[in-house]
Amino acid sequence: MRWLRSVRSAISVAVDSGTLAWGPDVTGTALLPTVARDAVELFVGPYADRIRECGSESRKLPFVDTSRPGRRRWCAMERCGNLHKVRAHRARHAGTD
Repeated sequence: MRWLRSVRSAISVAVDSGTLAWGPDVTGTALLPTVARDAVELFVGPYADRIRECGSESRKLPFVDTSRPGRRRWCAMERCGNLHKVRAHRARHAGTD
């Protein structure tokens, strides 16, 4: 669990908002081994069959579908899903004014 201690020491808590953030001295090179290990564990672990590609036309990000039925389309409903719904709504109602 030495790697866990190194990751925890790299994370700082923003006092004003209480959110987690990477510490000021952390570089991408220092984080790469942790990210690579987590990626391998994800791709061979119990959620491997739940990895999806976002249904957005502009963002093809991978995400883990944690929904119960396993049919989620968007990496984040707040961004990609909402944007798609707004575009579809506008297309349906175009020219009706």
